[in-house]
Amino acid sequence: MFLVLLIFALHIDKCTINSSLKELIKEFKAKIGLCFKITDLGPICWLLGMKASCDQEAQTIYIS
Repeated sequence: MFLVLLIFALHIDKCTINSSLKELIKEFKAKIGLCFKITDLGPICWLLGMKASCDQEAQTIYIS
């Protein structure tokens, strides 16, 4: 069994999207872009004053 997950975190005018499938992120951004003006700033580095980094091989996200 394969679990497909999409996480959308929103705070005022900042948000982040994470998913177990890159295609799901693209589809979600396309659909939400039909209703709202969005800007894709690429991979997350900082969010709400917290430094964020990820290790794709280990499939982990670090927040400090």
